[in-house]
Amino acid sequence: AGIGRTGTIIVIDMLVEMIATKGVDTDIDIQKMILMVRSQRSGMVQTEAQYKFIYMAISQYIETTKKKLELMQVGKNQESEYGNLGFTSKKNLHSTVTRKSSKQKEDVYENLHTAKGKKEEKSKKQKSAEQKSQGSMKKK
Repeated sequence: AGIGRTGTIIVIDMLVEMIATKGVDTDIDIQKMILMVRSQRSGMVQTEAQYKFIYMAISQYIETTKKKLELMQVGKNQESEYGNLGFTSKKNLHSTVTRKSSKQKEDVYENLHTAKGKKEEKSKKQKSAEQKSQGSMKKK
């Protein structure tokens, strides 16, 4: 029912989180992590292919993380080809957002009058259409 595949993804996610938290050079024990997940639900990570996939995914994650760190170190020393691009550190992924408040309320509600006018026009058209339909019924 997908327990093995689900367990594979869970183990990979847990290991990636551990590496991201503790660093690339931390000791990880994939077999111990699989046994810990299996103790909570038997059947997690069932086939040899799933074991290999976990090892390959974690290996790939570590390699790409190391390359990113190297590029960040090189990027600090020299300007990149594209001056507006750069890597952000894990600590500050999101920039601080500021919001300017409008000085005049009319700026905020600039479309309010046009929308209200359209609604009034639409209701007038509906009323005139209703009157016409009622008038034609009277003639018959």
